[in-house]
Amino acid sequence: MPKKIFLLLTAIFLSGFLASNIYAAGFIGQKTTISNQMMAIDGYDDYMIAVGTNLGLGSAIFYTTSDGSWKKSTSLPSTSSLYDVAVIDSQTAIVIGRGGLIMKTTDFGENWTTVSSGVSEDLYGIDMLDSGEGWIVGGAGTILYTDDGGDTWTSKSSGVSEDLYDVYAVDSEDVYAVGANGTFLETDYITSFSALIWKTKTVPTSDDINGVYFSDISNGFIVGDNGSAFSTADGGNNWSALSLGISSDLYSINTYSGNLYITGYDAFYQSDDGGVTWEDIMDTNGFSASGNRVNDVYQTNDSYLYAVMYDSANGISGVYLYDDIVPTPVSNLAPDSDPTNSRTVIFSWDAATDYESGVDYYEMDIDGIGYNNIGNVTSYTVDFTADGEHSVSVRAVDEAGNTGMISSATVTIDTKDPAVSMVYPPTATVDAVTALNVDVKDDSEILSCEFYVNGVDEGGMIDNGDGSFSFNYIFTDTSLDYEVYATCMDIVGNVGVGTGVSMIIGEASSSDTQAPEITSFESDLTEVDIGETVSFSATVSDDSGVAVCYLYEEGANAAEMNMSGSTAYVDYSYSDEGEYTMSVQCIDEAGNTGASDELIITVSPDSSSDSSSDSSSGSSSSSSDSSASEDDSSS
Repeated sequence: MPKKIFLLLTAIFLSGFLASNIYAAGFIGQKTTISNQMMAIDGYDDYMIAVGTNLGLGSAIFYTTSDGSWKKSTSLPSTSSLYDVAVIDSQTAIVIGRGGLIMKTTDFGENWTTVSSGVSEDLYGIDMLDSGEGWIVGGAGTILYTDDGGDTWTSKSSGVSEDLYDVYAVDSEDVYAVGANGTFLETDYITSFSALIWKTKTVPTSDDINGVYFSDISNGFIVGDNGSAFSTADGGNNWSALSLGISSDLYSINTYSGNLYITGYDAFYQSDDGGVTWEDIMDTNGFSASGNRVNDVYQTNDSYLYAVMYDSANGISGVYLYDDIVPTPVSNLAPDSDPTNSRTVIFSWDAATDYESGVDYYEMDIDGIGYNNIGNVTSYTVDFTADGEHSVSVRAVDEAGNTGMISSATVTIDTKDPAVSMVYPPTATVDAVTALNVDVKDDSEILSCEFYVNGVDEGGMIDNGDGSFSFNYIFTDTSLDYEVYATCMDIVGNVGVGTGVSMIIGEASSSDTQAPEITSFESDLTEVDIGETVSFSATVSDDSGVAVCYLYEEGANAAEMNMSGSTAYVDYSYSDEGEYTMSVQCIDEAGNTGASDELIITVSPDSSSDSSSDSSSGSSSSSSDSSASEDDSSS
């Protein structure tokens, strides 16, 4: 890790830092839990070690345990600042730092011992091969070499005096080092001496070069100050600038799982095509604050990407998990009852899964009005303000801010009683079976209807399957008054009661067989708003006298009309928009029924209201209707 990064950090001496729970979408909570300046991270499979310094407190080493948690190394043999780490296997790692410090662990971070470096210069970069060979670079052109896994180190001549910041070994014969003022070194194997020598090569920048990576002896990358970033396809003889569009300092370049990563000051880039194109994944995931340093990255075997980062504005540093995987959708989202006659509905679901940072909270959208944070819960109570079908969608959000896929459910709410018409026909022949009917309207399915005579339940009515119900009844006395009506219950338990009708009971035969004649039927309005009153009137005549007239809506008895001489009249209103076919039927004393011509009434939404009305039937001023109209707003 470059010396200049640490010098800049130590210039900002802060104590009592606060831990951060969420950096931004993509980065989540600190895995190290004390104030520190983390400089580098490396690992073996899922085992990781991160190094740096606690400002004013000395060295900082954190390592993962078998359960994946992070632990701080204690009782270190040196308090010097640490700049880089190389993890060799699940037990062995080497850290380097200030003043020629080298420390080694063989129990993966529990205990550390110092290893002689033979130099006093600061050591900045280390790379180890599986063979046990390794290289360290540092101040004033320092290069150290080991062939025994880091137990002993010997100094090698670099031929330069510039500080060297990073080293990368493709194999034991092809090693690359970079440093200050555009320094680029590569090894040259001299067969006659069976030895490596270091030689310089020209690169197209004089900026400090902080990171180097080669996938083979031909293809490589370097990154450095002021956004310097170049690639080569011929072993460093020629270089091409990378199109990153950034001028801030870049610190490292690494590769994991086929992806390349460049880190730096307010910079975190990824390439999945070998470096041809680059995506700024810091910006993509909402990391918008300035002054943030992504110093180094490491990816585990499980493809979890960890970064050591420092936020200079807030004085926060540590190891962070980078998470760009969305949570799974929730499952089994459902209301506690559907349909229901309660506007308070409890929705529940099985929790979503997030395999990286974990689910932080859930968001719910009700009827498409937008998502809101409802907390980390698996059930939620919604108070709806309107009847009808409602939609609810739920999605999970993880600690990194990634939003999961949506799960949706619907619920139908019906708090209105069924609209039950008057019983028809209103006439019957004494001692004869009469089929009496009602028409029923409701937002939900009608479960049953009961037929009443003078307040006594005579039994259940037959469902005709077309919205009407029937009951056969015998009236036995023409001198008695019979009031009949029906009650109907829908499947959510709402009960509607129809308006009572006084039956006209006649003898089996009559000399009057002439039906009443309705010579006119008219209304004062043919186009109205919901709730606006329409006055209907009809002129009727009959030889034996008119007993009663009824207003019919869509063929169903809707209201009993008032009589004044030969005129029948009634005021009526509607609670739902649409076109309605209206007519009048009048019955004489002998039970004969006459019908009028039809009128069409067009009903529009109430222009004075911004709420949606329910779908119940109309109501009249001369007889009460069983369904009340209400204007409700969707939540």
